Amino acid sequence: MMNVYANRKLYNFLYVLIIPVIYFLVVVLNKLQLEKYFLMLSVVSLVMLLVFIVSKKKTFLYGLLFATLAFNIEYPIIAEGLGFGGTHVGGLRAAVVVNHFQLIIFTILAWTYIAKPEKPTIEKQNDSFMMTVLWIFFFGTALLSTFLSENTFASLYVLLRYICLFFLAFILIRNRLTLNLTYMIYGLMVLIPVEMVISLIQFVTDSYAGFRILGESYEPFRATSLIDESEKGVSGTLSHPGIMGLFLSLTIPLQMYFFLSDRKYAFKKMRFILFLLTMVLIILTASRTSLFITLFAIGMLFLFHVIGQKRFKKSSVLIVLFSIIPVSGIFFYALSKLGIVERFLNSDFIYQIFYRSDLNVMALSIFGESAKNMIFGTGLNAYTDVISSRGTGFAYEHPVHNFFLLMLVEGGILHFLSIAIFFVYIIAILINSIRLGKQRLLAFTLFVTIGISFIYCMFGWAMYHNQNMYFMTIILILAYQLRYDEGEQNE
Repeated sequence: MMNVYANRKLYNFLYVLIIPVIYFLVVVLNKLQLEKYFLMLSVVSLVMLLVFIVSKKKTFLYGLLFATLAFNIEYPIIAEGLGFGGTHVGGLRAAVVVNHFQLIIFTILAWTYIAKPEKPTIEKQNDSFMMTVLWIFFFGTALLSTFLSENTFASLYVLLRYICLFFLAFILIRNRLTLNLTYMIYGLMVLIPVEMVISLIQFVTDSYAGFRILGESYEPFRATSLIDESEKGVSGTLSHPGIMGLFLSLTIPLQMYFFLSDRKYAFKKMRFILFLLTMVLIILTASRTSLFITLFAIGMLFLFHVIGQKRFKKSSVLIVLFSIIPVSGIFFYALSKLGIVERFLNSDFIYQIFYRSDLNVMALSIFGESAKNMIFGTGLNAYTDVISSRGTGFAYEHPVHNFFLLMLVEGGILHFLSIAIFFVYIIAILINSIRLGKQRLLAFTLFVTIGISFIYCMFGWAMYHNQNMYFMTIILILAYQLRYDEGEQNE
């Protein structure tokens, strides 16, 4: 027994050690300015070698997947102009790509079925049938939209990602819910400090930090031609401050859950530091919507925890008051010093509301142009191919800043309906778990995460990017798994 425990500690140490080593090697290779394709193959080959020689366990691959959720290491293998140019001037790439998400997910899949086949976790037959029907409807409508797209390569980028997301769900559902949550906190403990280092380099040097291979943009700030210098923000490896702001905000509810949960998870002493780093990064992005949904999520989870635990004793109320007042004072003082308050009061906040409303009107006009656009859409990721022919400037070079409207215009009514039904199904699971389940706090945490993502999606399209899309998919998978955790289904 002691040997087993010692081996487990050794493996855990190796997992924690190897990931930073890989990050270091990526930096070294990047500084040598090698070709991107060779660089990516070198890093992936190194990862595979370490997996099979050092640990011989797929656990490391899961850890690597969660620790690189904030990256977008991809290379276009079929594309014109690396995926941009011609009519496709904005949005996601118009290309068939290979990226690190695909490589890790399909390696886990191969390891699961070839090297160490395992039995899946318990599922009720009716729910399995329901998810199969929803997936066929979802993928079928996406396939139709791609076939009728204004730009087939642009739509293939999203369609192939859908396939990868399906296999991501397939491999994670085979794990216990608690194991996936453990992978999540391991991943956050690595990726948040890495994002902090890269973002600080951007903030201090006021320039690109040199991590393009990980997804960093050569222009990692908002365009100062449109906004004040103090509002440009940082973006880490997520290419834009808004994308990074959303990603970090989506991690906050789970970080709160790890604090409040009675279940034991790893890195107990480091979680508060992780939370502080995340909050600092959100402030550095200067993203108004991200800051709002973050504070909203914290408040909702705190209230649910207090109400759920029935902690209304006089002593508890006093402790809460004496804790909240000074912490809130320090927090808002920091916001004022960093100029975040001015982002709402003295900036283009009101102008942006009306400007984005005009963008919505433009998108709806395209949606209503023909029966084909209404039913099947312009094609996934093909909105800019259509709008770019109507004029010039920002409004004609970027997707509409409303993710739901973007899905409606690009995918048409059928694909939008498939997405809506799927989310209603997941939300129904969460509501049922909050009412009847034994993990009410986790269910409410995931409910809040989906809720704040909905708020953000009303004002931006950052959810469309790989990092946020994969992270949100994991949140939905965790929600679906709730009723199967430890075999305790909600009837």
